[in-house]
Amino acid sequence: MNMKQFLLLIKIKLQMWQNQVKRLTFFELVKFFALSSIGIFFFIGLHFGFYRILKYLETVPIIGKILILKLLAMIFLIFFLMLIFSNLITSLTTLFYAKDVPFLLSMPLSRRTIFIYKFAQTVFYSSWMVGITLLPFLLAYGRVKTLNIFFYLTSSLISLPFFLIAGCLGVILSLLLVHLFPSPRLRSFFLVFTILLGGIVYLLIRLLQPEELAKPDRLTEIIQYITFIQAPTATYLPSWWITSVISAYGVSNLVDFRFYTLLLFGTGLLFLILVLGLAERIYSSAWLTLQSVN
Repeated sequence: MNMKQFLLLIKIKLQMWQNQVKRLTFFELVKFFALSSIGIFFFIGLHFGFYRILKYLETVPIIGKILILKLLAMIFLIFFLMLIFSNLITSLTTLFYAKDVPFLLSMPLSRRTIFIYKFAQTVFYSSWMVGITLLPFLLAYGRVKTLNIFFYLTSSLISLPFFLIAGCLGVILSLLLVHLFPSPRLRSFFLVFTILLGGIVYLLIRLLQPEELAKPDRLTEIIQYITFIQAPTATYLPSWWITSVISAYGVSNLVDFRFYTLLLFGTGLLFLILVLGLAERIYSSAWLTLQSVN
């Protein structure tokens, strides 16, 4: 990758965003601040909601810490699946349907530089909302466990490979699907599929009946419930690895902290190499094939 070319593309993108901000009308500014205010209230509401849940679970004798660990694992698993499909849908636009792609491909830029630039766009567009949603939960967890500021810095750092792995998986699926099944209706199909998947995830959560956690008088049922939710934690997925890092930090377990941190960053690097290698082989041909069938 030509670093100068990549930084130039980033500089141009930032300049475009700056120009868009300068051209905002009064009505658009009011709309922006109104939506931002709603987002802030939503953020605060999420934080206090998570804080109350975690604070209560922390007081549950014997099994409280186990329940918090399982809740962490379930949340990260749901977010991980959401990130994969978000990256899949977004990459179909940024890599294949974005208006600037033909212009970039016609410029004297290396194909790898163009792909990395569009890949970075994909991961950012797909992850920022999930990151904002995840932040109030981590803030609540840190408050309940009375952790210092280094916990939040560590959480931010280890979230990078977590988002990267999900982004790589989504983009790899996108590249393979466009390469194998080039169709102008592919994006609409996956949008509908994602909506259906969201409904299925919601049904699965309801079947798990998380409200049963709030009934400590039913100890036998809760123990059975804990056994039942062992499966969704998925110890072989990054969602469990980042859960283990956060949990290990809270109890000062340096061995697990180091192991799962290295596992996250190593897997992130491996998937990045894999997606770049795949793009080197099929991205240009897949884009050309898709344009020919449109």
